[in-house]
Amino acid sequence: MKTMQTLLIAGTLSAALAACAGPEREAPAEMTVSPQSVTSDQLQRFTNAARKVTAISQEYAPRTQGMRSDQATLLEQEANGRKAHAVWSEGLTVPEFNAINTAVQQDPALMRRYGELTWGGSAAPSGGAGYPPPPPPGGSMGGPGYSPPPAGGPGGMGQPGTMGGPGMRPR
Repeated sequence: MKTMQTLLIAGTLSAALAACAGPEREAPAEMTVSPQSVTSDQLQRFTNAARKVTAISQEYAPRTQGMRSDQATLLEQEANGRKAHAVWSEGLTVPEFNAINTAVQQDPALMRRYGELTWGGSAAPSGGAGYPPPPPPGGSMGGPGYSPPPAGGPGGMGQPGTMGGPGMRPR
């Protein structure tokens, strides 16, 4: 049962993060992080950001159903900007978030630490709602269509560009 809930939530977060990608731009070079180098602080910030990204995805998903393609695209771009801002608000860049996600997926000890932060001491949720496991490999923020946040942007990160499409700026 816990595995089923974990997979269901992982799919939700994966879809949310994959939705941040779009076909119109080149993907930035992927950042890598060794599981041993992920600090407790980074993992906590990643966990907080993953919760926020999941909540945004759950908010926007029902709103895009039944919409025309162009309307849904605009709404998805808005959601993508909010997701990026959620990551930045936790003091991470989108590439850092993706790199930590990959490390969590690949290292059982790091996954266990993530589970402890997410579910208060267990590596899997008992109820599951609102506490996402990291997205499965390949589900990331910032594939094609990604560009980093604006210079002097959210949280003073000082990264150029935006995520989610041309002209999108997080609020």
